[in-house]
Amino acid sequence: MTTAAKPSHTVSIHRGIRWADMKLEVDLVRQLLLHIEEHATRPISDLDSIKIDGWTEDQIGYHVVQLKDAGFIEASISSVPDNENPDLVHVIYSVRRLTYKGHEFVETVRDDTIWRKVKKKGKAIGAMTLPALVNIGAGIIKSQIGL
Repeated sequence: MTTAAKPSHTVSIHRGIRWADMKLEVDLVRQLLLHIEEHATRPISDLDSIKIDGWTEDQIGYHVVQLKDAGFIEASISSVPDNENPDLVHVIYSVRRLTYKGHEFVETVRDDTIWRKVKKKGKAIGAMTLPALVNIGAGIIKSQIGL
């Protein structure tokens, strides 16, 4: 009998301060997906302490939540109020795997040259959302293979 892995990594977020002020950092999205692809080596993994140089635990935790919401990863996410500080919420996550949608995005933007083109085009048209970046990446790849 197997038991479900419990999320163990805690990210502390202040209500209305840091969490609300977080911005979607597309470079972190890409780095997280590449990290998850590399480290989630079993059909159901348990990545609960992701560290990526240059990014804080809060930023990583926020983006884990966003990637789950976008359908790019399967993860368990809980938020627990702090007993001593009512303005503090602890976000606990455990990433299980990339979804098919997550794999598609990683394959589209894996190459650094293509990623730079995707970001440049996204910025130029003012569309730095995940769905827009997926479409831009797919368009760039299609043009490179002559479709």
